[in-house]
Amino acid sequence: MTVSYLSAYGYSPWNAGWIIQRNQTFAVYYKSNADQFAMHVIKTLNDPEIVRESWNRNPEEFPHFTAFVKLFAYIHYDAQRNQNSPLDSNWLPDAEQLCFLADVDAIVSSERGFMRRAFEALWHPCGKSMFTPDEFVIQLSHIH
Repeated sequence: MTVSYLSAYGYSPWNAGWIIQRNQTFAVYYKSNADQFAMHVIKTLNDPEIVRESWNRNPEEFPHFTAFVKLFAYIHYDAQRNQNSPLDSNWLPDAEQLCFLADVDAIVSSERGFMRRAFEALWHPCGKSMFTPDEFVIQLSHIH
């Protein structure tokens, strides 16, 4: 991954707060940057101040927007954390799929790259599950 990859998704030297610190977890990174990432998205909407105030007051009322903001932050985090890894060509559709976990408890995927890392950071702490197809078949066999 290169700086051009980062800049395509909002990174610039002026967004210095978005740079991860050595050994920083995603949870800490997100907590310190959530507002900035949200504003980066909100500023494209009509009445951005009203949206920002509503979201800041109660992000749980906006589960899909909150999921998107977390994912947007994670994309930056992952790009910095895994700079020397090859770019996962399916990262964008994988990211879109992960936003829908706001509505469901589990996802089935054989993905081992970006999607797996993003799931572990974003959804596993919330009690969501990610199964491989084989693991899902085993889960189904336990249902009577």
